[in-house]
Amino acid sequence: MSTSEQERLRVMIAGGGTGGHLFPALAVAEAVQKLAPGTRILFVGSDRGLEARRFPRERYELALLPVRGLSRRNPLANVVVLGRFLSSLWKAWKLVGRFDPHVVLGVGGYSSGPACSVALLRRRPLALHEQNSYPGLVTRRLSRWAKEVYLSYEQAAEFLSKKARWLVTGNPPRAGLKRVPKKDARQFFGLPVDVPVVFAFGGSQGARGINEALLDALPELLTDTTTHFLWAVGRYDLDRVKEALAKLDPEGKRVRAFEFVENMAEAYSAADLVICRAGATTLSELTALGVPALLVPYPYAAGDHQRANARALAEAGAAVVVDQSELSGERLAREIRSLLANEQRLQKMAEAARSLARPRAALDIAERLLRLARERAAEQS
Repeated sequence: MSTSEQERLRVMIAGGGTGGHLFPALAVAEAVQKLAPGTRILFVGSDRGLEARRFPRERYELALLPVRGLSRRNPLANVVVLGRFLSSLWKAWKLVGRFDPHVVLGVGGYSSGPACSVALLRRRPLALHEQNSYPGLVTRRLSRWAKEVYLSYEQAAEFLSKKARWLVTGNPPRAGLKRVPKKDARQFFGLPVDVPVVFAFGGSQGARGINEALLDALPELLTDTTTHFLWAVGRYDLDRVKEALAKLDPEGKRVRAFEFVENMAEAYSAADLVICRAGATTLSELTALGVPALLVPYPYAAGDHQRANARALAEAGAAVVVDQSELSGERLAREIRSLLANEQRLQKMAEAARSLARPRAALDIAERLLRLARERAAEQS
């Protein structure tokens, strides 16, 4: 296709809310630009999602909708949610008409619903990408009418419409994620080269269960080991954690605590062990870089999908899984000690993680999206 033809291609990517939806979407966008540099890309997300705060606006267009997720705790709040959804549908209707995409990719999360629904209503080709082993509501509801559904786990197919056209592509890790030499990664965070390092985080929202267990484990670990810690706490627990660390590690020599870590490649590369949730995007990053992990699946995830995600890594020997119901400071300290004391086991876990990686996921999805876009462009010409 010529440059002038490429410049006419328009791709809309809908979804976000958390890094688990946003980062794979950005990786696909980068792959689309690599394969067809003139393609115009518009992201559509929520004004309350991660995309509203952390988005490369200098590289891509972004439109935000007032959509909100359903409340399971307070059904009455869903009256407001419904009103916002209808308002978002109207805004998405105008966006799709104005941008006139050749293809729409839904990447999940509640913010993907309005634009994906409008794509079908306005007869634009719709593709869906599902990160988890149990598909989200939008994927389940719209899979019947999507041109293609890209899955990270084959077992997700059993929850789709029997008429869905699906294939397993894997889940793209965030764009540009590459292993950094350990020495350079540790220097970036001011960490010693010759001590064990644990990186703990809970995704873009933080993870209270992990935070509380690590706080309880630190007195023992800081006293009886030489282990250093990188800790992405999340905004909700940051003040409480920093107050505790002022007593446990007043000079900040052993624990580096942050609200959010932007340089994830350096953080993964600096670590001998990662402690985290089992979201699909996190697992795709662990496997892409070959990092041993102690996984604590989020127990309230839809369809308990994080437990299923984690099981795939554990069965391959790439991770140890601890249910949150069994997590305590004592248990966490014991697991950390055991894993860091066995360098050979950590090496085998790293190799097992790398064996599960799908390095072409973003490119494979981008290739198929561009084929759908070109078919649509050909129909219009």
